[in-house]
Amino acid sequence: MKKTFVLVLLTFNTIVFSQTYTFDQINTFELRGTKDIVISSSVKAINSQSFDYYMNFPSKHTAEFYDRSTNFRHDYRVKYLNDGKVLFEYVKTCNEAVENSSTQRDFKVEKNGNEIVLAKYETAKSSQPYFEIKFNLEESDNSEMSILHEIDPEFMAEMKPYLNQNYSVKQLNYFVKRKKGKELHLAETTRVDFQIELPQDLKFDCEKN
Repeated sequence: MKKTFVLVLLTFNTIVFSQTYTFDQINTFELRGTKDIVISSSVKAINSQSFDYYMNFPSKHTAEFYDRSTNFRHDYRVKYLNDGKVLFEYVKTCNEAVENSSTQRDFKVEKNGNEIVLAKYETAKSSQPYFEIKFNLEESDNSEMSILHEIDPEFMAEMKPYLNQNYSVKQLNYFVKRKKGKELHLAETTRVDFQIELPQDLKFDCEKN
């Protein structure tokens, strides 16, 4: 996705912009199964200096911008112009905190040396996790931890002490009921430079199109 990114908002007659967000990387992640077979891939735009927000691209013509500070998901249409520019058109906003409040479960974060284990439990009384994410913090000259945008929000708060340090994380290993499952790999990183601005008046609607 080596494009020039600009933003246009066409939803309102008069718009007063409230906040600007900058992106400097577009990353491709691959979910792999047995024998290293790629099951699926996903694309995410991030700011390498911040874990407060990111943008997913569920399809070529849709984008979902997530702001962790507000728990809002902002939906956009993506349009490609003949000159190579990409336009983002604001559609609506969903309060993810309200949408996901009924599905939250107990979790725990453990650090064993440079290995991090993120575990989910059905209830506070459960002795064994039903799902785990394991990965290693590798010492690096530069911080490269963009793959951690793929972990759940409740884990991100526990990871903050490590986010601004020079570690590299290239792979997440998934376990279901202690059994090794799929792996998520950082497959490609493209340097970009673009911004989006949100309108002050947001249209709240959590219905999927």
